[in-house]
Formats: sequence, C-alpha cells, structure tokens
Amino acid sequence: MLAKLIAYRVTKDSNLIPAQQNNRLIEHLLRLSIDGLCKTIWFLGHCIPELGQYSTGHGKKRPEDVVFEGMVRSAFDMLKTWPDSMGLILERMINKELCPQFSSVAFHYFLRPLDHYMKSSLDSQELGFIGHVYEQSLQQIWLKSGRRNSGSRYEKQLRLEF
Repeated sequence: MLAKLIAYRVTKDSNLIPAQQNNRLIEHLLRLSIDGLCKTIWFLGHCIPELGQYSTGHGKKRPEDVVFEGMVRSAFDMLKTWPDSMGLILERMINKELCPQFSSVAFHYFLRPLDHYMKSSLDSQELGFIGHVYEQSLQQIWLKSGRRNSGSRYEKQLRLEF
C-alpha cells in the first residue's frame, strides 16, 4: 500500500489507488506529499509504538530494512481501524506506564516526545488530520481519568484551576 501511495503521488496514475475499507483515510493519504506520507509513517509506525522506550539519540539514524518493514506494518495496522486505533494504543500505553492514577506532570512528561514531533514535523494543515485525532484521543484519555481537561495545545480557552 505504501508503494502504491508513493507511486500514485509521483505519477498521478489512478490505477495505483489502493482499495481499502476506510475511504476517507485513503483520501487523506492520497493528498499527502511524499514528505507528509513519510512523516505520517514515522509517527504512526515508530513514535507511537516505541513511546516510553526512547533514549538519547533514539530515532535519529536510518532504520535497517527489517526495522523499517516493521514500522510500515505497524503504521498501516493502525490505519486499518483509524481513528479509534490511535486512542486505544495511547490509552493502553499511558495506563501501562503511568498506571490508571496519573498526574498532569507525568502525563505531559511521558508524551513529550510525541508532542515534540507533532510540533516540529506534523504541525501543518496537510497533516492536521493526525494532530486532530491525537489531541482528541488525549482529551478522551484525560477525561476517563476523572480529571479536568489537561490543557491541549490546540485549545484556546483560558482555564483556571483552584
């Protein structure tokens, strides 16, 4: 599917459009530039699955072929049940790492690598569908925890807490 998306982006040959169940998602992916498609694969296939496993310099080197294949497979597995899959994966990882009772500081610290990548690489109109789902997922996780909203970076409302 990735090869077909890249080939379509280069040639605009409509015969290369992948047939999938989630047509809205395919439409988003078909509109992405090659750079946007690569950033999407990196975020969904590498940044999210390895959340909590980062170390200094992690993710800066080119992945080996086997690692890259796993990353693409992981990204497209997540895309099969998009957007629900992102929320489920994030919730499972947050609860595993932080336990069901987590603080705002721990929550934001744990998600800092994802937030950094979102701000530095995915903060464009082209990739807004990822940022929107990411933010909605975090809001739902936070609300399930029984706390007030954690202060999304996209939310403009002033929030006073006593």
